[in-house]
Amino acid sequence: MDGPVSESSAERAAPVRLHVTEAAVASIAAATTVGVPGVATALTSDAVSGGAATDGSATSEAAAVAMTVEMTVEVAIAARLGHNCRDLAAAVQEAVGRAVAEQTGRPARVTVTVADVILE
Repeated sequence: MDGPVSESSAERAAPVRLHVTEAAVASIAAATTVGVPGVATALTSDAVSGGAATDGSATSEAAAVAMTVEMTVEVAIAARLGHNCRDLAAAVQEAVGRAVAEQTGRPARVTVTVADVILE
């Protein structure tokens, strides 16, 4: 039967809309942050005020705002003694920005706060 070729279901499908929640971005940021050498832990907002820290399995103090073109991600960390805080913050900023962009498809502006230094 020679007739018009029909479109496949994939060609007819609507474009995929992606919504990444703040919690998802926070999890990406936390997991990435604890992988940076010199970071003792990513801190929760409670930890910044004197509460507990997270090992990256829970959400860190990372919030995604303005999901239109570029997200803003804020991360608080505890640094290990002996690591330059400026260099460490820059490494976290670069790693989190890259991870968020790779996993969400959106660029991120990352702000890092060194909230504590761990004496080990």
